[in-house]
Amino acid sequence: MREFFATFTALFFTWLVGPCEVRESEHNGLMEKNVVHIPKCRFLQESNCVGMCTNLCKFPSQAFIKDSLGMPVNMVPSMLL
Repeated sequence: MREFFATFTALFFTWLVGPCEVRESEHNGLMEKNVVHIPKCRFLQESNCVGMCTNLCKFPSQAFIKDSLGMPVNMVPSMLL
């Protein structure tokens, strides 16, 4: 399920965040392609404001995905522009 959501995100959210790719990580001792890496978030780059990224994107997105889809997610924004 995590791999499905990662692939879905990489395909359908490019218009919002820019180019992204699915990467592998370890989960319960197994390697899975369950990480979406966004080299430069278009939203963060255009707003030039980390507070906007955190408050308008990170927290609401994490809550929506967990509450609506039942999939806990942790977004880790890079603070370097």
